[in-house]
Amino acid sequence: MWFLSLERLVTRAYRARWAPNDSMACPLCAEPLEIVLHLFCTCPVTKEFWEEVGAQTGFRTSFTSLEELWAAQSGMTNSTDNRLEAMTARTIIPAGTWTIWRTRNEAIFRGARVCKENMWDMFRGCIRDWGRFIAKAEEVDFRGGILCVTG
Repeated sequence: MWFLSLERLVTRAYRARWAPNDSMACPLCAEPLEIVLHLFCTCPVTKEFWEEVGAQTGFRTSFTSLEELWAAQSGMTNSTDNRLEAMTARTIIPAGTWTIWRTRNEAIFRGARVCKENMWDMFRGCIRDWGRFIAKAEEVDFRGGILCVTG
């Protein structure tokens, strides 16, 4: 998250400084220039992923800038007085950005096909695993596709 906030992730456009002959295209949608803003906010694949996250969690997850992404993170954290729900909400943006980054890397380094279902499964796994860690063994689960927190 720190490198993302500083826009220092080694995207293909960033890497072009060292490898000018390599492709700078987005591995998710083939847009000619993969930059941080595109990868996490404006890529069509990413936008569709964030829309699904928003639909399933009830949080606003449509971003046109990195500033909006960080503001949404802050809003999610402050959206509830329930401690467990707040801790779970705090993981939504990091889990989403981690899912996007992992999907991107798997496409580049393993030649994996970008699959929305795999992205969603990866995201749910992050929320579930991180939620359990944060909540110290309290249950975080998806029921009927909707995020549920019990404790």
